[in-house]
Amino acid sequence: MSFNHLVLIGGGHSNVLLLRKWLMKPYLMPTCPISIISRDFNLVYSAMYPGIVAQEFKIDEALIDIYSLANRSKISFINDEVISINFLQKKILFEKRPF
Repeated sequence: MSFNHLVLIGGGHSNVLLLRKWLMKPYLMPTCPISIISRDFNLVYSAMYPGIVAQEFKIDEALIDIYSLANRSKISFINDEVISINFLQKKILFEKRPF
């Protein structure tokens, strides 16, 4: 028996853009279970950093809500930090979880 599970590690721009793409075009989404692992619930949109530093924007205006994107995409969100990946055993070790 084979079981596939797509795991996105980190709430970086590439993963966030992928979630957004799947929201806009759900037919592109894989049929296997999908999870995103991120230590943060939000991501600061880096293109807005200069405006934040110049105080043209508040930090809240530059946040991308990863948790909400995952929820709307029907993707499980794991709030933790990856400390190790064992590719041979197909296991991901977390900071806060004893698995």
